[in-house]
Amino acid sequence: MKKKIVIIGEIGVNHNGKFSLLLKLARTIKKAGADYVKIQSYISDKVCSNSANLAPYQRKNNKLNSQLELLKKFELTKSQQKKFFLYCKKIKIKPLASAFDYESVDFLKQCKMNIIKIPSGEINNLPFLEYVSKKFQKIILSTGLSNLKEVSQAVKILKKNKIRKKNLILMQCNTSYPSNLEDSNLNVLSVFKKKFNLITGYSDHTQDFISSLTSVGLGARYFEKHVTLSQNFSGPDHKASLNSKQFQTYCSLLRKAEISLGSHIKKCTTSEKKNLLYIRKSIYAKKKIIKGELFTKDNLTIKRPALGLKPSKIGMLLGKKSKNNYYFDKLIKKQEIN
Repeated sequence: MKKKIVIIGEIGVNHNGKFSLLLKLARTIKKAGADYVKIQSYISDKVCSNSANLAPYQRKNNKLNSQLELLKKFELTKSQQKKFFLYCKKIKIKPLASAFDYESVDFLKQCKMNIIKIPSGEINNLPFLEYVSKKFQKIILSTGLSNLKEVSQAVKILKKNKIRKKNLILMQCNTSYPSNLEDSNLNVLSVFKKKFNLITGYSDHTQDFISSLTSVGLGARYFEKHVTLSQNFSGPDHKASLNSKQFQTYCSLLRKAEISLGSHIKKCTTSEKKNLLYIRKSIYAKKKIIKGELFTKDNLTIKRPALGLKPSKIGMLLGKKSKNNYYFDKLIKKQEIN
C-alpha cells in the first residue's frame, strides 16, 4: 500500500530560542517517523506592533508583557534557519516552515524550499496570500479562526496563480492551545472536500490522538502536531504539545489507521477466504429424502459449512424431484439443479 498520509512534527517556538534544543527536537520528530519537521519563519517587528497584547494562552507559563517581546524571544535568525534546513537534510527529514511576513516568504524561497505553510492568522490577509501564491507552487493553508466564506476567498486567491489542486492543502484547525475536543469540528473536512475538491488535513492542538485518528476516516491526508521535550517547559505551546514518547505513539497510530482504510473495493479479503467455507452455509437435507421425492421447505434446510449449493439456489430446488437419496444432514448435490 502506497503511503498517502503525511505527518508534520511542529516545533513552532518549542525550541525556546535555543538552537541546540531546536536540533534535538528535529531528531525526536525524525525518530518518531514523521515526514516533515516544521518551524516558524518570521521577523518580529514585521509581524506585530509594540501595542499588541499577549493572547490568553500566551500569558500562561510566561513572564513577558507583550507579543513583540514574546516573538523576539523565540525568533530564529536567518543563519539559524539555514543551518536547520541543512541539518534536516543531514538526518533525512523534510524541513517545512510557516511564514508570517513578506521578507520571510522571500527568504524561504531563496533557501529553495518547495513548500510553504500559511498560518491561520494570515487567512484573511489576501495581499499576503497572493504574494505567497506567486512565489510557491505548493502551499499548506491552515484555516483556524476563519469561517467558510473566508476560506473560499483565500482558496480563490491562491488558485488565481494556477496552483495545481494536488499542491494546495486545506488544514482544518482550531486555534486554541490546547484545543477542546468538542471544538475540533472535523465534519468540516467533508465540507472542504465537497466544496473545494482539494487535499485536506488537520492541524491538531488537542491533547490526545482521537481527533487526528477520526480525521483519517474523513479523508484527511496531512496531519500536524506540536512536539516538545517537556510539557513543563516555560513557553506558550508546550502544554498543547506531545512529548517525544507521545508523538511516537501518535505517528504509529496514524500509520495503522491509514492501513485500516484499505481500498474502496468491497471484496472478500485474503485473510477472510480461509474462513469462508466454515462461516457460510449450503443446502442440506432436513430429513430423509427418497429419490423422486419433491424438494420442499419441509425437507430442506440451510446450514454450515458452505460445501455445496448456495442458499440463494434453494428456490431452484423447491418443487423439483430429487435425483438422489439423502439421509438427514446430507449435503444436497449440485447436480440437482443442473
